[in-house]
Amino acid sequence: MHNKNISGPGDKPTAMYLHEKFSQWWIDIVNNKKDSEIYKQIVEANKINKKQASFTKSDNTKLIYTTHQQAIFTSRLLNFNKLPKPKNADSVEEYSKSIEPIDFTKLNINP
Repeated sequence: MHNKNISGPGDKPTAMYLHEKFSQWWIDIVNNKKDSEIYKQIVEANKINKKQASFTKSDNTKLIYTTHQQAIFTSRLLNFNKLPKPKNADSVEEYSKSIEPIDFTKLNINP
């Protein structure tokens, strides 16, 4: 099996590495290999999922979601009446003429 250590965000695994890794995990799961890392993580995830009853099933298998009693779900229209009218330039040249250069040497920046 290709052994590549991934240490940071710039280190991207190859497709071959991912294929080998997923294949090994699949084999571990199918063979019920209880000492494998993926098997341990699945068991732990199942324990957590059983403890968190975010939804329940009724007799007709329709999902009934439970929410926190203080949760507020409301829809409302947003009022955008006080926004300034948009100023669109007709061309790139017109836009670039409207931009004033900034002299950074005259900025008063106190650390």
